[in-house]
Amino acid sequence: MIRRVLLGAGGALLSLGLFAAAPDPSGLYPSLIPPSWRLPLGSDLLGRDYLHVTLIALGRTLSDVLLAYLLGVFATLISLVVTGLPWARPRHAMRVFVVVGTAVPPLFLALLFSRLFAENGISGFVPGLALIAWFRLFKLLDSDVQQLRVQPYYTMTKALGLSPSRVFTHYVLPPVGRAALRYLPLEMMELTALHATLSFFGMESAEGAESIGRLIATGRGFLDTAPWMFWGPVLLLAGVLFALRHGSLSKAASQPAV
Repeated sequence: MIRRVLLGAGGALLSLGLFAAAPDPSGLYPSLIPPSWRLPLGSDLLGRDYLHVTLIALGRTLSDVLLAYLLGVFATLISLVVTGLPWARPRHAMRVFVVVGTAVPPLFLALLFSRLFAENGISGFVPGLALIAWFRLFKLLDSDVQQLRVQPYYTMTKALGLSPSRVFTHYVLPPVGRAALRYLPLEMMELTALHATLSFFGMESAEGAESIGRLIATGRGFLDTAPWMFWGPVLLLAGVLFALRHGSLSKAASQPAV
């Protein structure tokens, strides 16, 4: 179990750190130089080291995805607090909202938010992907937390007079945190693929921000003259998705979180 968790977390952190190993971008080269030992992915139309450009774009994509996942985890914690309230109406409203949200295709949700935030010059992918992560995590964890609340040791906390905040931080938050760590690689893989798909079709909302999907879309126009501009980002993205999938802990994630 520990080995699987380390593999999953290591795969995600390794993917996020790829762009940090980018070569020095200070020197410019002639346009469209083929790949070589000095330039593993050649140069682009502007004479930039294309490996550096690709790694920076991948880092921006993964940063958006990780931020969206963390926001989804925070929203899930707030939702679990709401569903733990003694009043039935907030619990019912929260569960109905999540059920309706999970029924909407993720691609539509992300596309809707990217359009809503496009006029503000910020990446609409982050709130859209965070909403998707929230719906998925809450759906996965809510039933497990409800089972936890009927356990004898949990019901004894009321008899001992423990405050609700202490019960939440000591008996609910730790298993939820472990489950969020287990789901991290798998969710990052799915959200990264969704982010790349949207940016490939030109849905990037922040001006001048290069993402891995946008690079693939640009490189598609150079398949005849500079195929490395297409295949370089494609293979790098595929490698990251494979690493995240390998550490996704699919067997552990299928087990109860608590």
